Amino acid sequence: MTKRKLDRPLYAVGLMGAISINIGACIVIGYWIGSYISESTKSDGWVIGGDLTGLALWIGSAILIVMKMLEDRDG
Repeated sequence: MTKRKLDRPLYAVGLMGAISINIGACIVIGYWIGSYISESTKSDGWVIGGDLTGLALWIGSAILIVMKMLEDRDG
């Protein structure tokens, strides 16, 4: 009998590490894009918008990562 992915603790630790790196990258990229737009347009608020956009992208990608982990390959 083969072990499922969820039964391997190192797989779960790797998944949590990937999600953690993913949240950091999405929020930093959102902040960077928001600050760039804020400097270009000389208006405030774009940094917060960039952060929220990065957070929304992270939620979507985290859902995709978890769905990939939970998909059942044995039928």
